Amino acid sequence: MIPLGETISTGDPTEMIDNAGHLHVLFRSGPRSHSYAEIDPNAKVVKRAIYSDMLSMPQLVAETDGGVVVQGGEQTYPRFERVMTDQELKPPPPPPPPPPKPPKKKWWWPFGPSTTPTNASASSATSTNRPPNNTWTGS
Repeated sequence: MIPLGETISTGDPTEMIDNAGHLHVLFRSGPRSHSYAEIDPNAKVVKRAIYSDMLSMPQLVAETDGGVVVQGGEQTYPRFERVMTDQELKPPPPPPPPPPKPPKKKWWWPFGPSTTPTNASASSATSTNRPPNNTWTGS
């Protein structure tokens, strides 16, 4: 007994054996969904897939070389990777970044950054911020 997954009871599973001795099983696993499993002679699951029957009904078909394939339906798991276009592989370079914005003017400073007020003296501001000139020599 090999667990293959859940099934619904509408129809019997389809099974075929290929020339390598692999068992191929296709069974309905849900509404509009068919599960497929390939099992090798050592009872190991080699491949699993899920097919949808939206466009056509999936079925097992024996090939001329002795292999077995699923024909019809649309494989929904595992999803095949889609082929990327040349534009996706080699996208154009990004546009250059926009120029930086000029600094905002302060609402509380009426003068520009390079201008100084004409009615205020710079010496009075620096004289109030200086430490006292008397130095203590210590005794």
